Amino acid sequence: MSLRVSGGTRRLAVLVLSLAPATCLGSGGGPIPSPVSTSRVRPEAAAMERYLQGKLGILWPSYDRAMLLVAYRTSRGLRGVSDADRERLVQVTGLSSPVLWPDLEAWSQARVNAGGPELPYRLDFGWRMQSEFSGAVNCQPHAFRMATKTLKARQATYAADTAAVQHWLAAQDSVFSYCQQSGSPVPLPELAADAPEWLVKDHAYQHAAVLLYQHQPDPAIEAFSAIAKDPASPWREWAAYLKVRTWWRHTFNVPEDYATFVAQTPELSAHPQVRQLISVGQSAKDPEVKAAAEELRSAIAARHTPARTHRDLWQLAGAAEPVPDLQAWIRDIRFLWAVLKQEDYATDWLFATRSQNADFGEASVTLARERLAAAWNERHEPIVLASLLMGATPTTDGVDDWVQASRKIASDDPLYLHFAYQRARLALTRGDREAARAELTRAAPAVGEASLGTRQAFDQLAMLLAPSLEVLSAHLLRVPVSSETTDIEMEPIFESLTLADPILDGPTQQWLVQQLTGEELLSLSESTTLAASHQILFASEAWRWGAFTQDAALERRAARRLATLTADAPVVAALASDDAEQMRFLMAHRLLEGKVQQLGGFFPHGAGPETAEAHWQLPPAFRDTTEAAKQQSDRERRNGVNTTTWMGEQILPWISAHTDHADAAAILKDLVYASRYGAPDKATSRKAFLLLHKLYPESEEAKSTKYYY
Repeated sequence: MSLRVSGGTRRLAVLVLSLAPATCLGSGGGPIPSPVSTSRVRPEAAAMERYLQGKLGILWPSYDRAMLLVAYRTSRGLRGVSDADRERLVQVTGLSSPVLWPDLEAWSQARVNAGGPELPYRLDFGWRMQSEFSGAVNCQPHAFRMATKTLKARQATYAADTAAVQHWLAAQDSVFSYCQQSGSPVPLPELAADAPEWLVKDHAYQHAAVLLYQHQPDPAIEAFSAIAKDPASPWREWAAYLKVRTWWRHTFNVPEDYATFVAQTPELSAHPQVRQLISVGQSAKDPEVKAAAEELRSAIAARHTPARTHRDLWQLAGAAEPVPDLQAWIRDIRFLWAVLKQEDYATDWLFATRSQNADFGEASVTLARERLAAAWNERHEPIVLASLLMGATPTTDGVDDWVQASRKIASDDPLYLHFAYQRARLALTRGDREAARAELTRAAPAVGEASLGTRQAFDQLAMLLAPSLEVLSAHLLRVPVSSETTDIEMEPIFESLTLADPILDGPTQQWLVQQLTGEELLSLSESTTLAASHQILFASEAWRWGAFTQDAALERRAARRLATLTADAPVVAALASDDAEQMRFLMAHRLLEGKVQQLGGFFPHGAGPETAEAHWQLPPAFRDTTEAAKQQSDRERRNGVNTTTWMGEQILPWISAHTDHADAAAILKDLVYASRYGAPDKATSRKAFLLLHKLYPESEEAKSTKYYY
């Protein structure tokens, strides 16, 4: 991918991604979702139905809470989810929400059916910040469902009054345009003096909703109060409820707000807002209003007596029938963790399981393991054992006993593959490759019937156990099943994928960079089992190894292979003429342009020698350990080279001697920017800046490059 557009400027984003470390972030400051061959967030879309049927595969501490709860119930011989939740979960083909997005789609389609204009705002639930690190959905899914239902009703009843229906639609667009606070809101249209009565009532309700989504609690409460007192308004019951909900949204944002509320409200039913909510629930004729009032009352009660609510939720999770609303259960349990005292959730299996994610910190992982070990010693439940082995390493106290206990799980058990994977992983990490291979052989029949993501997780272990480079090459490529990462608060980001082309997944790329030699990388670039794009990737990395470690023979052979694969005639010519300086200048230029790619994916979060991902730190099974010291020394030399510095060492002398080079000014400008935003090097940036302004002072590149730092 070239950064240069003829007669134009370079694409800085590509340049930065080409030169920056593999952990660089996107423009929004968040992590970039990457294609993965095994999802650590939830089963891939194609495997969801089988997961809900009890074929769990491998469980991960970073799994969605809902997915872990399904596994918890399944391991106990209980049905995982309700029919309604099953239908929602198996329909997910895009972003991860099992419930929310259909409501947006339904509203969008209803607008189209009503002849609405092109959407004048970004359709989104929006987000309202509650503290520096937390927030909540601004416009609830129910609002979109109610709007869809109302629009259809108004069309059916007032079909002859097209202007009034279109005014209603425009007003509702204004309401929803305020959901996304960073967007451009659409002003609420003015009512005509002769507007029909039904539209006047609806407009008043829409105006109150705008105030609510604008975070103007006092005017919103005043507007809802007026509607609640209007016996002719069809929204009077909803308005009475929304008065209390507005108070709720405004009053409670962080856990401390609830602590204050509890301290000031010893008797919950005596609180005026709760009394009003109870009254709405008792008097409302609309069953949806009754349900909403009861849900909000329950939410307030849950925060008022969190320990009791937490206990009740877990009783519900273990009941004969699935929880009636999986998303509501997860929402409640998440918030309770924030308001409970630590001792109140000491036996919470879900909290302890997710806390084993290494990114939460060593102290969190250790405490979680201690709690799970205590639970295992007390109850010997397989699902607790499954959680213990998720985070175990060969040095974890008790791990040998846990491994032996896991062998008692039959091959038809939902947790069988999970235990088989963990035993193979632990044996591999311990250095007992034969035991690891034996585990994979025993599990092979069950693995063959598992989901794609599970099969590929086992294949990663087989890759690490490969007895030769040739066998290794057969285990390199996998099919992407999702694109995912986790954000700073450890919330999963997940998208299903439908890509068919195999990929070198992130952990494999990172492992190859860390563990293979330049010669081995060059050999892989000649593997006929790999596509040309992957051969180019390995040739690029082999060339980089040779260039950065000053291994001239490897550098030349890798450059020749790379030039052949990419049909790069200038590099081929430079090699043929034995002009090493020109060849290095051309390769540095290709690297600056982003045409020389590099391996550099991501290990799973928390991968390290003392974590459950320690197997990614191991050398290939065929590695001769007597050569390890030299290989490590070469690797450190390669990794110690600043890419920008190396490019400057090749490019600056060449351009100084070949000032008539057609792209010289553009190359120098790119080198300045690479020094700022890619692999920083102020000295190289300064030299490139000075040379650019000395040799090409009237060029557009010089005029647009005013600073070198």
